[in-house]
Amino acid sequence: MNLTRKVLLLFLVSFINGCAFYPKVEADQDYMKKCQMVTRKMTLESKSLGAFDCSDTTPELCLVVLIGVPAASLVVSGSVVLAGNTLHWMEYHGRCEQGLVKKALSQF
Repeated sequence: MNLTRKVLLLFLVSFINGCAFYPKVEADQDYMKKCQMVTRKMTLESKSLGAFDCSDTTPELCLVVLIGVPAASLVVSGSVVLAGNTLHWMEYHGRCEQGLVKKALSQF
């Protein structure tokens, strides 16, 4: 592995070190009542897990906590947010007057 890849890997590991990701529903969605929507827009939030001391644990456990938990929570929560926002986008464009489907139908 060359030096550039090692530096990039170190940067990525330190960037996600000690975080957990979770989906959050946006609170301010004014158009939902007007369009009578069921789904809600979601965002991906992160929360620090705090300092994790690896001195009293095995290296494997430390690796799982520092890399596995953030990576797994990012993949799972990111998938939930992506699927939820896709459904939300489809519902918005199908129900709201400003949506692409309503605009296209009004042009006929």
